[in-house]
Amino acid sequence: MLWTDGRFLVLHHPEPSPLAGWLRLDAVDHVGGVADLSDEDAARFGVLHARIAACMKRALGVDRVYSIAFGESARHLHMHLVPRRADRDDLAAWGLADGYRACMRDPSIAADGAAVHEARERFRTLLAAAL
Repeated sequence: MLWTDGRFLVLHHPEPSPLAGWLRLDAVDHVGGVADLSDEDAARFGVLHARIAACMKRALGVDRVYSIAFGESARHLHMHLVPRRADRDDLAAWGLADGYRACMRDPSIAADGAAVHEARERFRTLLAAAL
């Protein structure tokens, strides 16, 4: 875990991670999706989501951060925040889903473990200051 306020928490994608810097914003309490948040939690979630994406853009030098919440493998709010790296056109738009599945099948194509560790530590510090 990189950060929590008791209502939400931020994690880095566990290894094997398709990309260093792939984060998740999760609800602590069971919530099926954003439509199930209280107004107060929805407001907090929106602010956290925006601040985390801004931290990612600055820390990773990316222009975009994808936000994805399917809720299929676990019916719980897990918002994936994925850096859109200009050097990875294979992971642009819906190609991201193909790259994710490929990484889960073949962990040898995952992000370098040292790069993932470095991203975790960088975000732990940045998020503490920003959130």
